[in-house]
Amino acid sequence: MPQFKQQNLARHQILDLVDAVAPRQKVQEIVETGTSSVVVLTRDLAIRIARDEIAARELKRTQRLVDELPEFSFQVPRSAAEVLDEGGIVAVPTHRLTGSPHAAGSGDPKALKTVLDEIQEVDTSGLTNFLAEPHVFCGGYQWLDVLHKIVPLLDAVAQEPALGIIHQLENQEARLTPANLGFTHGDLAGSNMLFDGEHVTAVLDWDLASVSDPVDDVASLANWHGWELLPQLAGPELAGRAEILRQSHPLQAVAFAYLHGWSEEELAAEASRASERIIKNAC
Repeated sequence: MPQFKQQNLARHQILDLVDAVAPRQKVQEIVETGTSSVVVLTRDLAIRIARDEIAARELKRTQRLVDELPEFSFQVPRSAAEVLDEGGIVAVPTHRLTGSPHAAGSGDPKALKTVLDEIQEVDTSGLTNFLAEPHVFCGGYQWLDVLHKIVPLLDAVAQEPALGIIHQLENQEARLTPANLGFTHGDLAGSNMLFDGEHVTAVLDWDLASVSDPVDDVASLANWHGWELLPQLAGPELAGRAEILRQSHPLQAVAFAYLHGWSEEELAAEASRASERIIKNAC
């Protein structure tokens, strides 16, 4: 795998970048988002800065997608100015959106279903070049193969039920037709959604958006807001697929760690946590 040099940015360098794309905007907060990017918040803007080539490429791809999205009843982080691309650093100024993440464990199913429906109705014919692969965070089109690979990392007693989950996923995917697929956000939960009370004001972080089974977004919402809401978010067939996907969440976490260079100790710890959850769910 090619290695890309990561830029270590001092605070004054970040401030210089902000001044280049948003003159006279006072910085309110600098947020580290992983090892490869930074978000700088001003009163009006959220400026995303990528510090290596891979992150820069993904940042530009995602922003092109967001800027091509239709109007929704909620806001998305559209560009506020031109992308700055110089010296291996990419800075993307977007409009800062209002609202706060919703507490886990509750939510208005009607408001959540409205968001689901609006996203699933997006015409993707002009978006193909900007979309990610489904399940790209844990293997993309080969995600089920990756899940098979990580089974030996689990505790012995968890391996048979894990294989049973994977086989259910394989059967589920084999039955899907193009009519079942649609535009999906890919991580529709938590801090990626902003609210004013129960009203959804904004949806952020579209980097995982793809054409795939809408079950991904249904399961994400149910996992955050409460699985008891599932019958109000989806019909019986889609809800059934969501329940199967739910069982795979511990495996997906291990797959992510396996693919993203976690240390042996970190990977073993994630596999141990997944084993506990799988065994508990199998009982």
